[in-house]
Amino acid sequence: MTEYVDYFNQAKAAQEQTRLVLQSQMLDKSLGSMLAVLPEKEQERIRDIVDIGCGPGTTLIGEAIAHPEKRFTGIDREESMITYALARMHASDLHNIQFLTGDLRQAWPFVDASFDMIFGRLIFGFIHKSHYTTFLQEAYRVLRPGGYLLWWETDFHLYTNSQALAKLYALGKLAFFRRGVGLSVDCLNISSSLVRWYKQIGFHDVKWQIKTVDCSAGTQFREQFYQDQYHFFSMFKDYCKEQKVINDAPHPDYEVTQEEYDSLVEKLESEMLSNDHVAFFNFIVTYGRKPEKGV
Repeated sequence: MTEYVDYFNQAKAAQEQTRLVLQSQMLDKSLGSMLAVLPEKEQERIRDIVDIGCGPGTTLIGEAIAHPEKRFTGIDREESMITYALARMHASDLHNIQFLTGDLRQAWPFVDASFDMIFGRLIFGFIHKSHYTTFLQEAYRVLRPGGYLLWWETDFHLYTNSQALAKLYALGKLAFFRRGVGLSVDCLNISSSLVRWYKQIGFHDVKWQIKTVDCSAGTQFREQFYQDQYHFFSMFKDYCKEQKVINDAPHPDYEVTQEEYDSLVEKLESEMLSNDHVAFFNFIVTYGRKPEKGV
């Protein structure tokens, strides 16, 4: 039986919604259009796109505005996220986009061959390690022949000279790993496995690209990134408690008390807003094409 993973921040949906809107704006500027990694000829051919785990729909709405000739679908398990996305959609008077509530940890609520492209970004947190191949099989099923799956991840890993931020990421990886997310505790190692899994499922022309997002002092994203990380780790505390990463008798090397965790979060401001702060992510997109019929 497949084990399910709940989103880490269901209890604070309003705060998480606000954080994800700001995060999406930052990443959309950094990474470019969701279509950009594909050849221009393929971009033109694609008509129906689904964003899996779309959150508040910020990225998808931007794409729908930029590409009125294409049709977009966003799906997320969190009803509050979809409610927000629908309100934004109506406010923008868009007619080439729809948003649906659905649980992608089960059979996807789409008929076979529904889409030309599937887009997912930072979706690792709700997929149990036992479910990766099933998840990819569902993606393959709902793609049309010649369609593409694009999956962006960082494996919850960053490079930084902030000791507090580095420690919080180490605690976060341990919490996710204990919950069944990822393949190893030091780096979740999802991205490094996707090429093999894509090929096993049947995808052709499987490739990957790396884009670095620099949020260091002096970059346009420094303040936005600090706000994102401060609010993320403030809300992430309960998840760490559930996975015993925060406890009253912590292992000195890889667990902490609640007081120690709170102290790390409070140190983020002074360290991340310092003039010499360094922080950057490597975003890895893995993409592959479902073969045409008869290939």
